[in-house]
Amino acid sequence: MKTKRRLILAIILLPVVATVGIVSYYVIGIGLNVRRLDQHKQALGSAPDLREVAQGCLWLLAHPPPQELQRNPSATDERLPLAIRSKHPNWLDVGPRTVQIEFGGGFVHYGYRFEASEPGAAPGGTLILYGEEPEDEREILRL
Repeated sequence: MKTKRRLILAIILLPVVATVGIVSYYVIGIGLNVRRLDQHKQALGSAPDLREVAQGCLWLLAHPPPQELQRNPSATDERLPLAIRSKHPNWLDVGPRTVQIEFGGGFVHYGYRFEASEPGAAPGGTLILYGEEPEDEREILRL
């Protein structure tokens, strides 16, 4: 009788313990990943090559890459400016007056957005660091 109770208890507890372990693993993993991505975002905002990134965005506006390269940018594809491809972005979007360079993924998206000067003005624009929340957005360079 005692062995039967232990067996029933083991059958009930084993899935519960396994579920708690699996959920804990993913919750802790997601938390660590979010922290790592936040540190990466902060590093992007103070990178020493921000002027080169902004100039690369101006170049991309004049020479838009094909859609497949925008959706899957490669760090080795020389059709992208070096300052941009060296950052290893996950995604690019080149519009008529904006370039968005995105990092992260899943639950956390962040990156650079370049907004070109108004047509007729001197070539230039503003490089912005953005994140998930509106308060994450800040201007980091003006050309």
